Amino acid sequence: MKKILLILTLISTNLHAESPYTQPDKVGHYATGATIAAVGSIFANPEVGLAAAIAAAGAKEWYDYKNPDKGNFEKADFWATTLGGVLVYAALKTEKFRVTYVNNTPVLNYTYALK
Repeated sequence: MKKILLILTLISTNLHAESPYTQPDKVGHYATGATIAAVGSIFANPEVGLAAAIAAAGAKEWYDYKNPDKGNFEKADFWATTLGGVLVYAALKTEKFRVTYVNNTPVLNYTYALK
């Protein structure tokens, strides 16, 4: 788990470098996509988590497109949210995860896939 948190931290700090994703809004979208993918992965599997992050990104930007008075449609927002989901998916696929339940609470256990 420490490895995943380290990877996500390094990636998120790189979003603050000189790039189109330097705006705080884009970092928020990235974090949201990563969170959705992680939660979906805990309750289902990494593929479901990734699909949920992409679906949420699309739904949010579609809503902004249809309601310009309530939000600004930006393709970069979609891609930032999707990037967060993709990076969590990639991190989860490099490790073997197993969800167990303790007192009806999901607990994520893992072993390294690459040894």
